[in-house]
Amino acid sequence: MSSSQSPADASIKKQHLFFSILFVLLWSTGFIVAKIGLRYAGPFTFILIRMGIAIVIMGIFALVMKARWPRQLKTIWHLAVAGVLTHAVYLGASWSAVAQEVPVGIVAIIAGLQPLVTSVLAGPMLGEKTTQRQWIGLLVGFLGIFIIVEPRLQAAIVSFQGIALAVFALLGITLGTLYQKRFCRNIDLRSGQVIQLVAASLVIWPWVYWMQERPVEWSGEFVFSLFWMSVVLSGIAITLLTWLIYNAPAASVAVLFYVTPPLATVYAYIILGENLGWLGIVGMAITISGLTLTITKKVPKKHHHQPL
Repeated sequence: MSSSQSPADASIKKQHLFFSILFVLLWSTGFIVAKIGLRYAGPFTFILIRMGIAIVIMGIFALVMKARWPRQLKTIWHLAVAGVLTHAVYLGASWSAVAQEVPVGIVAIIAGLQPLVTSVLAGPMLGEKTTQRQWIGLLVGFLGIFIIVEPRLQAAIVSFQGIALAVFALLGITLGTLYQKRFCRNIDLRSGQVIQLVAASLVIWPWVYWMQERPVEWSGEFVFSLFWMSVVLSGIAITLLTWLIYNAPAASVAVLFYVTPPLATVYAYIILGENLGWLGIVGMAITISGLTLTITKKVPKKHHHQPL
């Protein structure tokens, strides 16, 4: 540790690294578990049940831990907007694309544009500057993602609606991340997550009826998918993401999503038996190189530390 770095700064950087690794390991399971769960329910039905379980769990946790609840209507509104973008728009659009037989590789490569889009928008929205080193890292990371998923895109027939849904999901998670960083600072993560999930559920709920989705086929796999999505992703992973949004530059947080497609490919190889191939291994190496270039920027001291 350098003499100019305080113990508090060193602690935040260690937490940043640990939470980043844990978030990526958990978040990368999303498409795999979703693909399993969507065999038994429509996308909006699956999302609504998942959010309902997460609301109960996170709500009880917030009450037991005596979390601070926001009192100002403006604060609740900002949390609701961020929640709708991050949960309802991103999940609803991306899962609908997968349910419409859009290859997961195509959804992944479009979602892989998030770090680039975030870096472009972080300047005007947050006043953050992206260095030349970070730009190179972002482009290298995206190249790695393309190498991983390109073989899966060959001979794929995709509708315009499916592509539009994937792009809509990209905009949702990007704008949600930036909006939360700008307007939802200094808010208790535990109560904030409950408010975000409730707002997202109110948006998702009408779509279950408008889309006239099929009834749920309850099974052991579906119950496991619900548990994983509700507790591990909606609870733990989203809380980690929120902490990272509050405590690190937007570009450094967004670039973590570059690791999702490579790890999802590894998970698919282990869990679903999908072929990884040498191109997948090369692509993962390139993506990790881009991640290293982008995330090594020192975290500014101005970002306020909020313990979980």
